[in-house]
Amino acid sequence: MDLYKELDKSEKEIFRYEALQEYFSDGSDEIENKISQQWKEKGEVDMDLMKEWHDFISKKISGGVKMVWVRLVEFPLNEYTKSGLYIYKKRIKYGIDIRVITKEKFNKLNIEIKDFYIIDKTKILLMNFGNNNEYLGCELDSKNLQKYKESKDLLIKNSIPVSDFRY
Repeated sequence: MDLYKELDKSEKEIFRYEALQEYFSDGSDEIENKISQQWKEKGEVDMDLMKEWHDFISKKISGGVKMVWVRLVEFPLNEYTKSGLYIYKKRIKYGIDIRVITKEKFNKLNIEIKDFYIIDKTKILLMNFGNNNEYLGCELDSKNLQKYKESKDLLIKNSIPVSDFRY
């Protein structure tokens, strides 16, 4: 299933929950490589590297689609998570609501979920990752819609805006 095509079909809302603390590619993603290199060398990232993604976000938001991300963070923060938080704090200017939930708070919710998207409150896309946290694709889950909708509500209620997150 093509994740980008599924996201592009959204008309009302895109929700994303990110649980893994590091995501890896096979090294062939040039943009990801540049982001990683810039973070290691300068402790910052040129947001223009992600212009295509930011244009997509802006297009969806201006078209009336609400976008909410919740990112799980565990302490101590690793460099991947730190760079992600840096990017997210800059990305909110495009209109996306990005939130953070700590592992401690998440554990108190007593929910068992993995990385997922909810599109228009009707479609669950489960993110699949390999043993080394490399992205393998996504799959439609039509059996657990209510579980993920309830999890989404709990995640939003128990998270804070990324702009308020201090570490």
